[in-house]
Amino acid sequence: MQKEPTLVFTGLSDKSDMFQKDFSFTIDKEENDIEEPMYVAVLRHKSLGLSTTIRERKEETLQYRSQQILNQWIQTWNLANNTANKLEPVRKIQELWETMLSQSLDKDHTLDLEHYKNKEPFESSIKYAQLKSRMDSLIIPSPPKMGFLPQKPTYKEPEVSFSQKLQFKKRKIIQAYEKEYDKKLESWQKIIERTETAHTIRQAEYEKLLSSISLEREALQQVIENEKQHYEDDRLQKNKAADSLAINYQSKQSNAVEEYFQILMQKSEYPDFFPRNIVLEYIPETQTLYVSAELPHPDLIPKEKIIKLNKESNQEDVAEYSNEEFSLLYNDIIYKIILRSLHEIISADKADTVGSIGYNGWVRVLNRGNGRYEKICITSLFTTRAAFEEINLHKIDPALCFQYLHGMSSTALTDLRQVETPMSIPIKNEAVMAVKKLLEPLDKGNNLANMNWLEFETKISALIKKEFCTENSETNLVHSSLELGIELITTDTDTYRGGKTIFYVKRSIKPISVFAVRELFGQIIHEGAIKGILITTADFSPEAYEFAKNKPISLINGIGLLSLFEKHGQKLRINLREAISLETWLS
Repeated sequence: MQKEPTLVFTGLSDKSDMFQKDFSFTIDKEENDIEEPMYVAVLRHKSLGLSTTIRERKEETLQYRSQQILNQWIQTWNLANNTANKLEPVRKIQELWETMLSQSLDKDHTLDLEHYKNKEPFESSIKYAQLKSRMDSLIIPSPPKMGFLPQKPTYKEPEVSFSQKLQFKKRKIIQAYEKEYDKKLESWQKIIERTETAHTIRQAEYEKLLSSISLEREALQQVIENEKQHYEDDRLQKNKAADSLAINYQSKQSNAVEEYFQILMQKSEYPDFFPRNIVLEYIPETQTLYVSAELPHPDLIPKEKIIKLNKESNQEDVAEYSNEEFSLLYNDIIYKIILRSLHEIISADKADTVGSIGYNGWVRVLNRGNGRYEKICITSLFTTRAAFEEINLHKIDPALCFQYLHGMSSTALTDLRQVETPMSIPIKNEAVMAVKKLLEPLDKGNNLANMNWLEFETKISALIKKEFCTENSETNLVHSSLELGIELITTDTDTYRGGKTIFYVKRSIKPISVFAVRELFGQIIHEGAIKGILITTADFSPEAYEFAKNKPISLINGIGLLSLFEKHGQKLRINLREAISLETWLS
């Protein structure tokens, strides 16, 4: 005969209804003529894939053992659910890596600057709600009420009987009554006086409190009015700024273009643990947007590949990516970030302000030697808008696409190796600022753009020796003139790392064209040099950057030049807008 289960389900941490639904428990009695009857319990759990059969002669023992088995299964269930809960974030982060690029491709990334306007009245702000709550708490109390005033005793002539009159007691009775009445009247007057005095005190306290609350409400009302005025002024200013940004972006003003894409890149959704340090610089003459962005360090990427429950040991097994797997994963993540950033910039650029993009991705690394964090540039890419728009990002392999665009990086980005970039992307800080935004100090002699040519040559030559030469280097100045610029060759005589490096220095107010880069490349081949470096006080055309890719050529623009001088303790500047005479510049 089958009996109803009587087990107790205690200790279930999660999804108890599901556990009980998948659990079955029956007890049967086996009839036997020779031996004592035997009780048989069958326990099964569908989700866990567990089943067991227990036989005992005593039903109480069978019940006890069944409960023990159930308790063990509950522990397994709790652990499995705990493992599943831990696995869920791993699955989500893996899905994020998979869709990091694709989920951005079909979105409209155009910034709706109207969205950044504040169109809400002050009354809908949190500040107003806080002030109103304080105002509502200042309740004006009701005026005090007069205490209970008993009625004045009334005088009523006492009645005197005929017999009392015959006995001449009338006068005595009246006097006694009047005496008693006087006592009642006196007592009544005292009660009236005490009540009126107490009311007068309460009224004075009420008026004092009312005055205090009124003053506090007036002061708070003034605060509300001041906050409202401040709020409306701030709202008007921000809304005007949004309108100005929209207009100035359309007219391709540098500050507006930079701010537009800064907002765009900051609003792009990435995991919270990703760094968000992005510096932009826009050169309107070449319609080039430079991006210097911090990339996530490999240590920020979770190493867990899968978490599963080992049913035999009833323990969690955590499997991590192998070194090779993680290296490929990190490469994939970094390349997707870069391609996604380029896609979002170009797709959001409805004013066609960007004709080319230079992107340097760097990682913050701790130098164990000096205990300071340093920036290591691990990727560099320069591409034109036209070249990027030809790519079908829905069907590319990120690593191969990065290579197709002639991006520069090490094979394994997890090595965090510095790549030698063909371009100097400006980094805005107090010491190094964009050429077009340099303040004009009183000392005009430190402007590289129009200083005496001999002084310019001397400073450049000294800088090259400090930055690029070693003790084994020999320097040869080939020629130096305002028209042709400076050509300088350094030769490192070291047996293993030695070789020639050719330097071209062009002082210019216009972007250097691709012809100068081609000339340098030809000179490298002719001289058998290992490298060429082209330096200018201005910038380079997109074609120049494109030609320098995958060649032993480095391009240093005006910003990079100022950075090098700053590195070696010289605070110089470049101001191309100062008056330039024909004696100083070649027209």
